[in-house]
Amino acid sequence: MDGDGDGFCMPSLTEADLIDRYDWVQQLLLAGLQGAGRIGPVGENIEPVEATGELFEAIVNAARNVECREAMGSMNLRLHPVRRAELGILDGVEEEVADLRRAVLAEDRSALRRRLARYRRRRMRTASAIVYKVHQLDRRTD
Repeated sequence: MDGDGDGFCMPSLTEADLIDRYDWVQQLLLAGLQGAGRIGPVGENIEPVEATGELFEAIVNAARNVECREAMGSMNLRLHPVRRAELGILDGVEEEVADLRRAVLAEDRSALRRRLARYRRRRMRTASAIVYKVHQLDRRTD
């Protein structure tokens, strides 16, 4: 755990933790893609960290399952610092999120499924670098 004994501390993020989170988000997104509900509405937030959270919530909401929706909300909170770190590691995140958004707006679930798989693969390949960047950013805010 991080901290010096002065109260509640969050456990440090490990590569295995991050991979588990990416896997869980993928499962939630697939549940949304299999759902009968319409995906959307999708906000027009262009800031990639917030846009990703809004987009993923819109996809998961199509499952019409309260538990999935709550789980995605929780994961968005937990992945917020990770998504900030991704911006320093991965090139083209803004365009990647815009591509996902375009697939949602076109109601093309097949294209969206492929793009989400690519999104996840990119992050899985760089998980250790992303974790390292998260810890660097955390130290700057202490």
